Amino acid sequence: MRKRLTAVVALAAMLGLSACGGGDSAGSDGPVSLRMTTWSANEAHLKLFNEIAAEYRSSHPNVKEITFDPIPFEGYTTTLTTQIAGGNPPDLAWVLENAAPDFVSSGALLPLDDTLRATDGYAFDELAPSATKLWQSDGKLYGYPFSTSPFGIFVNTDLVKAAGAKSPAELIAANSWTWENAVTTASAVATKTGKAGLVVRDFDYKGWDNLSTIWTGWGAQAWSADGRTCGFNAGEMVDAMTFLHKAIFTAKALPGPGTAADFFAGEAGMTITQISRASLLEKQKFGWDLVPLPAGPKGDYSVIGQGGMGVLKKGKNARSPPTSWPSSPTPPTPPSWHSSSRRRVPRC
Repeated sequence: MRKRLTAVVALAAMLGLSACGGGDSAGSDGPVSLRMTTWSANEAHLKLFNEIAAEYRSSHPNVKEITFDPIPFEGYTTTLTTQIAGGNPPDLAWVLENAAPDFVSSGALLPLDDTLRATDGYAFDELAPSATKLWQSDGKLYGYPFSTSPFGIFVNTDLVKAAGAKSPAELIAANSWTWENAVTTASAVATKTGKAGLVVRDFDYKGWDNLSTIWTGWGAQAWSADGRTCGFNAGEMVDAMTFLHKAIFTAKALPGPGTAADFFAGEAGMTITQISRASLLEKQKFGWDLVPLPAGPKGDYSVIGQGGMGVLKKGKNARSPPTSWPSSPTPPTPPSWHSSSRRRVPRC
């Protein structure tokens, strides 16, 4: 409950930062309309957002309406950056982790520190450094880290049983939950049931950063810590990608290019995704389990995905920026496979 209240207070504070008047409506005391983009169209999420918005508007009569604009996850960043470049940016926006470096460094977001520190009921100093690091630049916080969901593997236990394979739970009990054995189980599912074995959710052989949930087990990184050196020719990455290549094209444990399978529709034995996707299983009738990522050659590890929430500097209702901010922020570029890698961090 405390975490929910903290997030609610933070969102309300950011609504205030975006409703100060400035931007295209500088000096206007007239009614303000605010818009926030998200990648979730979940009815429960939108209900909560609208409740926060209604409470905020009750004490801010200058705000006429607050709308939430769900954009499909697959093209979210491209759509958002197109809106910014086209002069129609939202006032607030969710920002994907792999786009965070571009949004923060481009000057597209307003700093949040002063607003959050001055907000009654919000303990700004309790934000964990590990969660805020991605969203900071020169000591300023440009995005509120609202989502820190660990990655794991969801298992269709019915398909694994039908394939006569050892389940992840059995392998964990035997201290044998490794990538080698995970691929063996996935291969058996694909061979014996005709369904996909293991699906890396949201990976379409284009957004390579999704594979960090696998290559981190080899100690591989797409980029050096300073972002200046590509890690794809390092030995650890070569070993990880060689393993993955064999898993796809030799063991047939993962769907190949051009083949789609949705675990949550019962089309795959296992999937790698954030545990927050569990809501997609609400109406499914197959047996399922959730287990940690398998151990890699470097041992046990975990990966946490992170979404941030920011106030767009070019938003029509943003307050006028201090002279120290970039005078004309460059719209962030949509992320490619090299824009950012997910980070190895302690499990929640």
